[in-house]
Order: sequence, then C-alpha cells, then structure tokens
Amino acid sequence: MRPRHLQIGDSAPSFAVPNLESKTISLDDYRDRRLLLSFFRYGACPLCNLRMTFLIDAYPRWQEQGLDVVAVFESPAERLLETVAKQPIHFPVIPDPDRSLYKTYGVTASGWGYVVGAFRIRAFRDAFKRGFHIGKGEGAITQLPAEFLIGPDQTIERAYYGKDIGDHLPIDEIDTWVETSS
Repeated sequence: MRPRHLQIGDSAPSFAVPNLESKTISLDDYRDRRLLLSFFRYGACPLCNLRMTFLIDAYPRWQEQGLDVVAVFESPAERLLETVAKQPIHFPVIPDPDRSLYKTYGVTASGWGYVVGAFRIRAFRDAFKRGFHIGKGEGAITQLPAEFLIGPDQTIERAYYGKDIGDHLPIDEIDTWVETSS
C-alpha cells in the first residue's frame, strides 16, 4: 500500500529528531515561521549535493525573508559528515536512515523515477564539475526527493513529490512563495 501524499491544507506531521550535531530538531521549533522541509536521497548522490548548493546559496536571502530550511537524508550521520557536510551548511541536516520521516511525509521510491532521473545529463554534468560524484548509496537507490513549504501555522502550503531522482521544487517557485506568503 502506497503512503498517503500530503496535500495543501494538511497539518504538517510533527517530528522531533536529532540533526547532524545530535541536537533535537522539531517541527515546533518553526512555529510562527515559514519552513522548507526538503527530503533527499543519500549523502553521496551527486544530484542531491548539487541541489544542496542551490539551497545553501539561497538560504541567506530566505532567512532575511523569514524562511527556514531543514534537509533530510536517508544516510546515517557519519556518511553525511563525509559527503554533504563538506559544504558550508547553515541550516539543520537530519540523518534518517530508518526512513521514519520519509514514511511520515509519504515520500516514496520509484524504479521508473530512478531510470528517468539517470537521463538528467546536464544536472549530472554540473554536479560532476562541482566535484560531486556518485558514491555509495544508503537506503533505497530509487528514493525520490520531496519538498514541503510549511506555513507559520504548520500547515502544508505546498507539497512537491519529485517524479524522478533529480526532480525538486523549482527555486523560483520557492522565491515566489517566500515573497507572497505571510
């Protein structure tokens, strides 16, 4: 049975989990703030690391506009410290190797999405140029990304479930939401 996808207007499922620094991060920490909750594949995924660079670059302006970011990976903390955390990240990264948050938010895997994503030649080229190479995968190699824009009242204002391994909510759509939401 496929997990239920969250919809606009749903309450964001609560969580309290450790981040890379073993500090507990909870949804309640973001009450009265706007939040981008971003689900990735594994720490050595080149497309995921490329996407992280875009989030890292946008984060300072988003922070000024009242948007926080939390990233979730299915890798264990020690692998994330060797891969994703080599970049200067100023928002929480959550290791979720047992995939509990993925299940809670209805984030799934897809063999077809894996195949389609393998043809994102330009994105792979860009990732390789930045030094992000395919490494050991943890979890489901066919894991799809997902992103949620959560309002200050902790309701889902946008639920984006990737159709392939490199499909994320467009940055300009996040920018528009940040500029027009309150």
